[in-house]
Amino acid sequence: MNFKLLFNPFEKFSEVGLAVTGLSVLLFSIILFWVTGQTNDGIYHVIVSIWDTISTGRY
Repeated sequence: MNFKLLFNPFEKFSEVGLAVTGLSVLLFSIILFWVTGQTNDGIYHVIVSIWDTISTGRY
């Protein structure tokens, strides 16, 4: 793993590309949580909520 790239991605990727990627992931997560009826209030809760939804079959 290249830790320099992890801490400073602007050296390799353009600002526009990173912004578009970030906004796309944000939009995808908003749609995902709206469809599943979940709340995004932290990464641990997100993982548990998605797992509960998948394991119980409540979509």
